[in-house]
Amino acid sequence: MALSIDIGTKQIKVVQGIVKKDAVSITGTFSVKIPNEVAIGTPQTQIVAITDLLVPAVKNNSVQLAQPCSITISDDRFLVRNVSVPKGNPEEVKGMALQEMISAYNIPPTNIVEAQVLSTQDDGKFLVRAASMDRTIVESYRDLITNIRMQPKSLTMHSNSIVRLFRTFPAVNGVNLANKSFMLMDCGMFSCIVHVFAGGAHIASRYLPVGFTDLYYHMSKRSAMAEFSEKSTTYEPTFAKDTEEYQAIPPMIMEQIENFLRRLSDEITKFARTIPKIAEAGVANLFLYGGNSLIPGLAYRLGEAMDISTSVIDNVENVELKPNFENIVYHLNAAAALLNA
Repeated sequence: MALSIDIGTKQIKVVQGIVKKDAVSITGTFSVKIPNEVAIGTPQTQIVAITDLLVPAVKNNSVQLAQPCSITISDDRFLVRNVSVPKGNPEEVKGMALQEMISAYNIPPTNIVEAQVLSTQDDGKFLVRAASMDRTIVESYRDLITNIRMQPKSLTMHSNSIVRLFRTFPAVNGVNLANKSFMLMDCGMFSCIVHVFAGGAHIASRYLPVGFTDLYYHMSKRSAMAEFSEKSTTYEPTFAKDTEEYQAIPPMIMEQIENFLRRLSDEITKFARTIPKIAEAGVANLFLYGGNSLIPGLAYRLGEAMDISTSVIDNVENVELKPNFENIVYHLNAAAALLNA
């Protein structure tokens, strides 16, 4: 049995489960809301506050104590860069990646760096994806795990967990992904993270500068419409054009919805064009996850805009989730992080 914690912008997702090599079986899930005053704090104050939220939540949900526990957080919490280093074993690669990050990006030598080999270049060197974080912040996350009476196992970013979960190309929504090029997208509040797989391997991950906070802003009383109304209205976001809900939205807000959709599809398309294998052969499928992926009409409209078969993840072959549990899209990052526990 193991525990994983996905610390997002608005929610903390906790998953308990059993790891089976490259698969996980989820035995329990729960969520904790992050108050706005915590979300805007410094990393250290956030971690202290999140610990205070998790201690009673772990107790109230009867979570088994002293389990191996991993934390996963968004890629944009790290400094992530691709660097070239000579071939070596994992520890040597990590050390060389740290030296490259110190030299090229002036990070403190005390920073923690994790390294993932992406490919072997024509010159024989490794192309490595290196992620760096301040040591004191890493240690604060370790203390968080200790303070909720679990065993610290790992701190990782979302993309590393997702890549590991999908490295065997498990079927998604019944679609066989073997030998296919496909993308996964985490629909986050402040950024969307896209993972690309092709030729039987993970090719790239990148967070896009488009987040659903922009959309919610325009749907709320803070929108421009509020300036012309004594009583402002908050509308539920929807991309489903043929519904009454969409038609009831004022034209000014509707335009913002369509602008957001265009921005998001353009960013995904531009990113895909930077990857030679994808630019040449195209992408067969785009799968969405994260709570925002469930906004009505998003998958259909996004697929229509990019001419790609697009759907929200409903099930993944190597993730067993009991029917009475919350939708898998909320817990996929945490489920993947179990593989690190």
